[in-house]
Amino acid sequence: MMRFVNEWEEHHGTILIWPHDNSVWGWDIDKIKNSIAWLANIIVCYEPVYLLVCEGCVASARRFVSSKVTIIVADYDRIWVRDAGPLWCYKNGRLHALKFRYEDYASNYRTCINSFLSDFISEYFAIPSGFIPFELEGGNFCFCNNYAFSCKLAKSYKNTDINLLKKMFYKSVNGTELVFLDKNPVEDKSCHIDNILAFPDPHSALIYKGEIDIDLSAIDIMKKCNLIYLYHSDIPDLFAYDKQFKKSKSYVNYYQFNGAVIVPQFGVAEPDEFALNIFKRVFYSKEVIPFNVSNIVVGGGGIHCVTKEIPKIRIF
Repeated sequence: MMRFVNEWEEHHGTILIWPHDNSVWGWDIDKIKNSIAWLANIIVCYEPVYLLVCEGCVASARRFVSSKVTIIVADYDRIWVRDAGPLWCYKNGRLHALKFRYEDYASNYRTCINSFLSDFISEYFAIPSGFIPFELEGGNFCFCNNYAFSCKLAKSYKNTDINLLKKMFYKSVNGTELVFLDKNPVEDKSCHIDNILAFPDPHSALIYKGEIDIDLSAIDIMKKCNLIYLYHSDIPDLFAYDKQFKKSKSYVNYYQFNGAVIVPQFGVAEPDEFALNIFKRVFYSKEVIPFNVSNIVVGGGGIHCVTKEIPKIRIF
């Protein structure tokens, strides 16, 4: 029997990627380096951190991060490990990695190097793996018990038969029902679910409602087993940068790990405090750590996008 791993379950550790691609961060790459280093140095206080670093950047990365952070030399170009990394399952009690086609910018002038990250991660940690024959992105899935939620508008679905994907999930992963949201309340080019919906634990859901109501059918499904927290904060245009990049402006793009949760902040006092109080109520048993995400969102993602949990590795 195989089931998807929920994000609130115990972690073996966290994966991050060290930025070096000047096509995204060239104008001030030290700012995003500082942000990734801050995340690594905080998370490693609670669980192991594995930082993927390109061969030519190992010495400089080590100057930024704690000696407790494990540096792994890897090939990659962008830091969005959530999208390229595998979906995690337990199969007969043992951790498995479900890999998929990750294309992202492959149709542009170069090959998508990050498409090989799932293979690299599963092989490095000696985790058995299988392949899903669909084009997907990891940031467009969240799991709660026997439900998987995704956003139908995500760009990765342009070459994917979502009806076949639903059947595959249900047949292969313990009757998992794949539920699609077809509205996107967040200004975000990817339309990823991790800007809209997340499950902190088996009994609650965090939803960024925005100015558009989320599908009532999905709400009805969540009401069967979840306590729902709805909130809406208007975030002003905080960042001045090239218009080709979109902003991830949702507090739902957070990251929880063993003993703590890192909550995005946008430098706007009232909504920041409002969101922080919600997280303190929901994550009452964990330390709630605020973090200004200005440097990360310039590149088109958030905290959840640049982190990837490794669930507890079971070998039986």
